[in-house]
Amino acid sequence: MNRDEIIQDGFGNSFRIGNELGQGVWSKVFSARSQDGLEWALRFPLSPTDFPVESKELSPQSDETAHQETDKSSQTVLRLAQLSRNIIIEHWVQAQKLQRALSTSAPQSRKNPRSKNTDAPSIELSAAVDSSLAGNIVLPVHHFISSNGTPVLVYPLVGSNLEQTLRQGVGLQE
Repeated sequence: MNRDEIIQDGFGNSFRIGNELGQGVWSKVFSARSQDGLEWALRFPLSPTDFPVESKELSPQSDETAHQETDKSSQTVLRLAQLSRNIIIEHWVQAQKLQRALSTSAPQSRKNPRSKNTDAPSIELSAAVDSSLAGNIVLPVHHFISSNGTPVLVYPLVGSNLEQTLRQGVGLQE
């Protein structure tokens, strides 16, 4: 992803990519602004270019041996990138299961005031209570496959991440 790149979901919602917020073991997160002006955090799987390439010292090995090592390294990077994509997709599946469990155990869920009531399809935020940590940081509220085939998870952009929130002494139930 590049800054100012625009991506769309299958419902016509578009997002302008902003700054990279961070990179983890299996994904990168960027800030983004939707066409209605709302701020989001978009999580993308790592691509093959996100993995470090081993640089071998020049040694007296044959060209064929060097070529075989490069092929093995390339195959490993492609497998890691595919694993990253699979993790993103599985994260969405598991988030939906948790979302259903939360919505059936919650006495009453409130609609998030950030979602607008328009004729155009829009992103509906999670059914979890707005002030809950699960609804704000842990659970994605939307997912889609971009036009280039990349799975994307969408979260509301909040001022702190899970680690910062937990360091402030806030429990997961809060």
